[in-house]
Formats: sequence, structure tokens, C-alpha cells
Amino acid sequence: MKEDKSNGFKNWIQIRHLNVFVLLLFLSLIVSVLTNLSNSTTQTFKVELVPTNLEKEELLTQNEPKFISVDVSAQGFSLLKFVFKDLKLNVDFSSLRKDKNYHYWDQDLQKSSLYKVFGKDLEIKSITPSVVKFKYDKQSVNRVPVKINSNISFATGFDFTNRLKPYPDSIDLIGPKRLIDPIESVSTILLELIDLKSDINQSIGLQALENIKFSKDQVSLKGQVERFTEGVISLPLNIINLPENYTISTFPKKIDLIFYTSLSSFNTVLTSDFRVECDFNDIDLANNILIPRLVFKSDKIKSASLMVNKLQYILNKNEN
Repeated sequence: MKEDKSNGFKNWIQIRHLNVFVLLLFLSLIVSVLTNLSNSTTQTFKVELVPTNLEKEELLTQNEPKFISVDVSAQGFSLLKFVFKDLKLNVDFSSLRKDKNYHYWDQDLQKSSLYKVFGKDLEIKSITPSVVKFKYDKQSVNRVPVKINSNISFATGFDFTNRLKPYPDSIDLIGPKRLIDPIESVSTILLELIDLKSDINQSIGLQALENIKFSKDQVSLKGQVERFTEGVISLPLNIINLPENYTISTFPKKIDLIFYTSLSSFNTVLTSDFRVECDFNDIDLANNILIPRLVFKSDKIKSASLMVNKLQYILNKNEN
């Protein structure tokens, strides 16, 4: 029993000594840190150069941010507040020298502006790089049409009454002239629809172009969808370029055509919604064949095709 008490007392003494040692070590570390912070020291900071006051017709052609490394000397306490900050310097481009291709930020001319970031109580030792170049170009505007990029499948018997259209149908491209001049159109992002049987009225974004801005970031797509059906109609033939003093008889005298239209328009379809012609200049004299062609269909007709592609004929010369 006495031996157990003796061992416990020794352990308590050892733990107490260890705690005292840790405390002294911690205090010495604190003293060391405070001493270093109170002494003058030099620290390197990364500063982003943020462009401001560009001329209206100018546009920077490199979008990645520009940084400089700044060596600053001061008491450690004074520098501590900058360690965890994202340091930025607004650069007035109207004060920079430039040529036809670049604006130049020069430390010899712009060093004093860094005191807006760090304050006047700190000493700026050095700046790297000493010159930063900003490439620019003259800004231009060009209006181009919007093309719809789509993959649409309809439910059975449904289709567009009119083609799908973007609103607006064209937008302005804003950017360097050398980049936008070759561009003839912009496309929407892909619109995918399956088993469509209702109208489309929605907004959609545009495919981005590097270093080019759009007057609008998205357009509206509108399209009317209806149920469609097929029909057959018999049409008269129109013979063109027939020589004077000749008459012609065709077999058959009329030609059947199959058409595809919306259900709402089906009962309004008339022969005047189509025109079929046979050009006498294309006549096959050896085989007595005329070629009929559908040369007109009204807007209400989605598609149409002739059911006969060759006609027999008899040519008669009129006697004076």
C-alpha cells in the first residue's frame, strides 16, 4: 500500500513538471512571435492590377488578371493586416503610356499609387515585374443573325405550323474588330426536345465566343405546334413555253398531289394553294413525255409531292 502511494506521488510530480515545461515553452514562443512582430521586417505581397477608365472604343484582349509582387518593409504588426487580404490596385488607364498594341504599367511612374493599398507608413522596397503590359484592341460592333441549334422529335402526328424562330433574330457582337469581322452568325446552346406536341415559348442562352461580348446573353424561342394530317387533291396542269399555233393534250388531264398540313387548315386547302407546271422546253419528243413540276405551294402547306412524275401527251398543230 505504501509503495502504491509512493509511485502515485512520483507520477504526479512528473506530470506537474511536464505541464510547467509546456507552459514555459508556449510562453517563450509567444514572446518570440511578439518580438519578431515588433521588429522591422520585409514581406512580399501579391497585388492584382485592376483596369479602370479605359477609353470607350478600347477593349483589353487578355482577360486573365495581371499581378505584381511587392516587397514591403515595416514592423511585423503593421504587415500582419495584409497577410490574409486579396490586395487590389485600381489602375487608371488614362494615366498610362501606350502604343498601338499595349498599355504599360511602369513602376517608375506608378509606384506612388501602391501607397493607396499599403498606406504611407510602410516602405515599398521593390516591385516585380517593373513593367506590366496590357494588350488592347479597338472595339467594334457587328450585327449577326441568331441560328437555332436544336434536336427536336415530335409526337406522332404533330409538327410545327411555322418554323421555330428566335426573338430577336439577330444580336450585336462587341469586341476586337479583327475577331468579330469574320463571324457570320451566333448559335444558341443545344435545345433538345422529345415527343413534342405543344407550343414552344422559352428562353435559351447563346454559345459564348472568347473575348467577345453579346448585346443579349439569351433569346426567346417561339414555335406553334399542331396536329397534322395528310390529304390528296387533284390539280390542273399549266403548260408553259408552248409554241404558237400548237395545242397539247396530256394524259391524265389532271394530276394528283399528296399534301401535309395542320388539322386546323385541312378543310381550307384549295387548288389555288398549288401550281403545277410542265415546261414544253423540257419535252421528251422521242418518248412523248412531259415532266410535271410543283412550282408553288401556299404557306399553310407543310410539304407536298406529286403522285405522278411523267405524263403522256398528244401535240397538235393548228391549221390556219
